[in-house]
Order: sequence, then C-alpha cells, then structure tokens
Amino acid sequence: RLVVQRVTSARVATEAAGLLGEIGKGLCVLVGIGEGDGPQEVEWCTKTLLTTKFWPDENDRPWKVALQNTDYKILVVSQFTLYAKLYKKGKLDFHHAMAPDSARELYNDIVVKLREALGQDRVEQGEFGAYMQVSIENDGPVTVNFESTDK
Repeated sequence: RLVVQRVTSARVATEAAGLLGEIGKGLCVLVGIGEGDGPQEVEWCTKTLLTTKFWPDENDRPWKVALQNTDYKILVVSQFTLYAKLYKKGKLDFHHAMAPDSARELYNDIVVKLREALGQDRVEQGEFGAYMQVSIENDGPVTVNFESTDK
C-alpha cells in the first residue's frame, strides 16, 4: 500500500538520530506492508513508483512524465498505520499490517530496487519502525493512494 505525494521538498527525522533523509522536488512515499505481501508486491511498488506519470512535460501537458524520466528524488518512509482498521469506540487495530521483521525486509527490498533503478543519491529513506517526523511541501497538491491488490 502506497500513499504517494508529489512534493517540492520533504524531509524525515527522528528525535534520536536527527535528519535521516531530505529531498527537493520529487515524491514522498508512505509505504505500508500488509499481511500476505511478498516479492510480487515489491516489484509492483517499485514499478509503480518509477513509471507513474506525476509531472507535466516540456509543453506543460499534465501527467506526462514519470520519476524515472526526471532527475527528481524520492523519499521512502515506512508506515504500518496505513493498515489501520477502526473498531468500536474509536479503537484502531493494526493486525492487517505485516509483522515488523518480515515487513522490514520487504521495505528494504523496495528501497534497494529504487536505488538500483535511480541511483543511490536519488533515494532517501526513513528508519523502519522508528517514531519519525515527516515534513512535506506538497506540490499541487498531488496525493495518490495505490493498492497492490488493484494491480
């Protein structure tokens, strides 16, 4: 599960470590790993992030240019709360999120594949499982939700 935001800038930090990652123009992506996700979802996430056309072309026609065809960057942040379910009395339940050890592996696989495609210097990331502060300046605003089950 992805929440993708087209940004003019984004950063992620923790209280303990300070700044973890920062980008200018590009995408800030919140990644939720759910029960049953595996290598196919990693491939789908990576392809979706690289090939979805978020920007206008040189003639200012909207939705014509994908991340892989720019020099923009991507900030990837893990967020298990994307799998929240609301139960009685306002209680949140996260049982549909994958267990942390398995989810960490898949999250890292997404980051590795993005770095292979874009280069090390164009991919920034948060700290898996950490309490983080994420700051964005949304461009548009453009925010899109993607579900691997919709593939």
